[in-house]
Amino acid sequence: MTDDGVMERFDALLETTFGNKLYSPSDMLGSTYDTLSEAAIADAWPTLFSMRDKIVFLFTMDPVYEYIDLDPTMSSQKMFPALKMELDEDKQEYAKHRAFSWIDETFEMDKKE
Repeated sequence: MTDDGVMERFDALLETTFGNKLYSPSDMLGSTYDTLSEAAIADAWPTLFSMRDKIVFLFTMDPVYEYIDLDPTMSSQKMFPALKMELDEDKQEYAKHRAFSWIDETFEMDKKE
């Protein structure tokens, strides 16, 4: 628990307020992955269809690592950590390509569902 417990209380508030509408790190982890990094590397992203009526929160305050340290697996937190990254131009292009291809694939899957 953090010194003042504010992060834990906010997580509890999110869970109480939004219930099953909240899409949290534990939803992405499921029973398959131990960490968010593993899930991301495996392209275990939810489809847009599965995210309908869901709410996602990002923890953007500094230091984000204090929030991660509450449970390094992120399975108990209700918000996803927004990590800052410095990317060179090649990595930025790759990230854009992956994001747009994910969106295209998701829309195609949603049409089938």
